[in-house]
Amino acid sequence: MPGRPAALMSFGAFCRLVDALPPLAELCLEGGAEPLLHPRIFDMVRYAAARGIEVSLRSRLVPFSPQRAEECVASGLARLRVPVDPARPDPRVLRNVERIVAARAAAGAQSPKIELIAQEG
Repeated sequence: MPGRPAALMSFGAFCRLVDALPPLAELCLEGGAEPLLHPRIFDMVRYAAARGIEVSLRSRLVPFSPQRAEECVASGLARLRVPVDPARPDPRVLRNVERIVAARAAAGAQSPKIELIAQEG
């Protein structure tokens, strides 16, 4: 509705939605807002992944800590798509990609796979 802030889907509503859908092979979490701003995004990923769904998300990688990168890896996220401007990559985004790669290595994990997507700035 115009003039109203966007609401975040509750974790319970997400679980009910996933459970109500026919069996899914893949689920991509993205939209107009940054998915990593949802306080329970990795709980949502974990819930869907535990049901055999390959979960991916598209994120601009808002700043997050090494602990958040560890949570990303532990959640079961299969793929992370990151839009970057190839002419002027944001060093903060690259640092956060490095954090995820480090967390993945520390956990001995193969995922999430990271896909850098060219996007004009």
